[in-house]
Amino acid sequence: MMRGILEITETIASRQLLSRFILATVAATMTTVRAAEPEPAQTQQVLRWNELDPGDVPPAELSRWQKMLHPNGNWHTLTVEPRAAKSQVNTLTVPAGRILWVGIRPEAVPAKDLPPSWQIIGDLQAAPISVEELSPLKQLPSLLPVPPGLNLARHQEWTPFGIEERATVHDAPDAFSWTVKPGEKPAGFYTAASWRLPKGALASTWKLELTLRGKGQVMLGVATESAQGFGDPDPIATTELTGAPQVVSWEVPSKVAAAKSLRLSLVATEPQGGSGVIETLSWQLLAVTLPQPAPMGVWDWSTRPEVWTEKQPAWKAAGIKVLQLALPRELGSDSGGVATTLSRLRADGFRIVAVEGDPHMILPQARAAVIARHQALSQWQGRFLDGVQYDVEPYLLPGFHLETTKWHQHWLDLYRELNQNGKHPVEPVLPFWIIAQKEAVPLLDGLAKYASRMVIMNYRSDPVEAAAWATAWLEWSRQHNCPVALAVECGPISDLKSAAFYRADKGTLWMAPWPGYGTAAVLYEAPVAAASGGRVYSIGREGRVPGDRTTLRDRPLHELSAWLGTLNAVQQRLSLPDRLQPLLLLHEPTPEVLRHLATEGR
Repeated sequence: MMRGILEITETIASRQLLSRFILATVAATMTTVRAAEPEPAQTQQVLRWNELDPGDVPPAELSRWQKMLHPNGNWHTLTVEPRAAKSQVNTLTVPAGRILWVGIRPEAVPAKDLPPSWQIIGDLQAAPISVEELSPLKQLPSLLPVPPGLNLARHQEWTPFGIEERATVHDAPDAFSWTVKPGEKPAGFYTAASWRLPKGALASTWKLELTLRGKGQVMLGVATESAQGFGDPDPIATTELTGAPQVVSWEVPSKVAAAKSLRLSLVATEPQGGSGVIETLSWQLLAVTLPQPAPMGVWDWSTRPEVWTEKQPAWKAAGIKVLQLALPRELGSDSGGVATTLSRLRADGFRIVAVEGDPHMILPQARAAVIARHQALSQWQGRFLDGVQYDVEPYLLPGFHLETTKWHQHWLDLYRELNQNGKHPVEPVLPFWIIAQKEAVPLLDGLAKYASRMVIMNYRSDPVEAAAWATAWLEWSRQHNCPVALAVECGPISDLKSAAFYRADKGTLWMAPWPGYGTAAVLYEAPVAAASGGRVYSIGREGRVPGDRTTLRDRPLHELSAWLGTLNAVQQRLSLPDRLQPLLLLHEPTPEVLRHLATEGR
């Protein structure tokens, strides 16, 4: 399955795969030199935005970054030209120097308002260089609902406060450990992580449970966020820690449960301070009726009936109920025994879903062929198929981020036509992170009308992070009366390189607003100075984004069991109606994974 690039920020690098894309001692001297001398060398080339005629394609010699698709199917290109060349319409003056890459961000941000640091995901040492995403280095994490019943003690980003610097956070496995030294002024900790309680029909009675041990008197509190930010915390409990574990339980008032987000606090209430550990911290739903465990499914992309037949015993033994299969292009006359094999699999108790998908499917020029293929597949429904799934992922198209609203409308139009007025509901495949994007709300609301099930690539290997995103989607499922499937990645994912850039007087990253187009980001082979109304950034550090933040491939098999068990527990605690029971999916499970699941007896 095609995979999108996921958001990653410096503050939550352990929780997400991808985010959205110093020379101070001599600054005064350099400023004086620039004021005294003109900069002709810095203004001798331009970027040009070119709109190709319908049907024309970009020249093959252009780099990947120079080609962008418009939602109408026409191509745009970016070229670097001498400033003196032809018309200056549709151009942006940029500093002189050899350009390695250019990216356009859709918002035109004045140079003075650009963030002080940026992160690039990609390989800057490759030839040509590869840039997957450019995003501000620091940005707010997504606000997610708490997954019920999980220990979140280590997922709160506990932050010390107090002017005497009395409070210290210690590293501790699966717990939050602290010390508050003696002092006169108030001191303690608050949670910087953004959490909220689920809304709508899932906003039942909640309680907060904590297990603490240590020494000293502490007060626990909760603050709620309003339009003015967080107010002072309201006390939950004050307790004297004497060494033995203590359990604090607090039933959440409806006003707090409905808050935009919540912030917990722990304050040492006596001058002598204290120390301790929060061993567990969980939000529990009261009066929960546990449904059955979620059924499991797998994808298979082989398009070969003989491979399906070979894998059938392993799927059966592993407890797989749903097979999502890529079918051959030729379906007539039972080509290659496809229909016969599908009939046998259905007779063995499997639900069969045909999987189609390509980003170009949403282009107007491709619509007729997509509909014709869908009509052929629809004739098999009820006999050889139980559903059709579309893994389109148009956000992989070059230029998608520049016209998001229009692309989303094409995406929705495609599913509306495939649905054929309710005759053939389909299963759209979506990345987990799209639920956090405000611009995607109309898309998701519309898809709920045409989908028999939304299939979510919930590709986070950390069980708590995966459970938080899953809770957001299960909340959406309840609100829109549309079931979802939650997938775990078991296939190979390579590490990605990253580089952080910081504002400087000279650097290899230059950024400036380009009126009418957005904000241009230009990477140079050698450092350039700030010029032409832009900002310059110098590379500060390089790192990597481990692939195992996305996939469980090559992880111990018990971690996959923990992932599946965690998501099963969450969906059970949320007590969705039978019609909305989610499906858990495995993407590219190895034979070892299937044998492990068979041994566990799922």
